[in-house]
Amino acid sequence: HALGRLVEASVAITDAPTLERAAEATVEAIATIFGAGGRVVLTQDGREVCAGSAAPLASEGGGIHLVSPKDAHGIGGTLEVSRPARALDPSERLVAAHLHLVTLASAERLHLLTEARDKARERQEIVAIVSHDLRTPLQTFAMGLDAIERVVDAAPAARAIEATVARMKRSIVAMTRLLEDLLDVSRIHDGALPLRVAPHAIAPVLDELCAQHLPIAEKSDVRLTAEVEPGLRIVCDAERISQALGNVLSNALRHTEHGSVTLRAR
Repeated sequence: HALGRLVEASVAITDAPTLERAAEATVEAIATIFGAGGRVVLTQDGREVCAGSAAPLASEGGGIHLVSPKDAHGIGGTLEVSRPARALDPSERLVAAHLHLVTLASAERLHLLTEARDKARERQEIVAIVSHDLRTPLQTFAMGLDAIERVVDAAPAARAIEATVARMKRSIVAMTRLLEDLLDVSRIHDGALPLRVAPHAIAPVLDELCAQHLPIAEKSDVRLTAEVEPGLRIVCDAERISQALGNVLSNALRHTEHGSVTLRAR
């Protein structure tokens, strides 16, 4: 029965969502297990950040006072059990030491979690700024290509320029999509990456991927082709599938010195 109460107390302290709640859970455990008053003080870099009781308790008679200096993360603290009527036996002292260690471990976990969230928030802010600043030159680039497209004649000599402009415009679309993905970072951290799932013909997806990567393949003298069974359709987020396959295709082209690379769907 005593072991069960200790386990329950340890779980309550470990699962505490805040430092204050961890300290309160430890004080509650002291009252339940020892039938005594208790106090927990948690510190960071020597500064008190929270306490689990309203006032200090004198550890007279059978009480115990445990102190831990700050660890590598600056977390430290004290735990007091005040039971003057009867001294704590050795097993009870071990239990008190265990509660003290569990409380400090919970405080360290909460500190690291807060630190990680702060850093994630900073990264998200940087991503948002960079995405915003990149959008303007991309839009200027796209407008310039539109202007070039309007003045290109339909003469055979202009066909190569036309094809180049088309490829560049597709690259802009891909870069814009990557910017949108950067803005999705916060959603990814929350486990809520948006997916727009619908039935799609796979052939246009693979053809577009090949067109985007064709200049890289030609530069490496690698033949790039797509083979798709007629009428093949899949239920997916076409942009995410294209992004995933694009990563695989880029790696394939990067590590293929000669020969061919084929995207095949069946």
